[in-house]
Amino acid sequence: MRSTKPGRIPCINPRCNRTAPADKYEDGDEIICGKCRRSLPSAMNRRFMKHRRAFDRLDRMRKQKKYAGRVHQINRMQWICHRIITEVWADMKSYFREPDRPEGIDNFLDEMGMR
Repeated sequence: MRSTKPGRIPCINPRCNRTAPADKYEDGDEIICGKCRRSLPSAMNRRFMKHRRAFDRLDRMRKQKKYAGRVHQINRMQWICHRIITEVWADMKSYFREPDRPEGIDNFLDEMGMR
């Protein structure tokens, strides 16, 4: 892990030097900056944002009185959204941490087990 100033949280991209204030993201230890998020594949970014918006919408619904009888159902839907968000977050981290292997003879020999 990179060293950062106290009270700052680093971006999940190890090649990015951006940080965010820890007090703004009090329950998180990882963030993704806007530049790195925009550099992700669009399908991954869309899936993450879709489920994050749904999670936030369900959180707002749970606080309203007219949905008081559906709290159990809302909690279950939030759990599903949270699970998907966690999976996509892991995919984002692996996207930045695993460098692309270049095509070439060395890569081919490694794949064939000849090296």
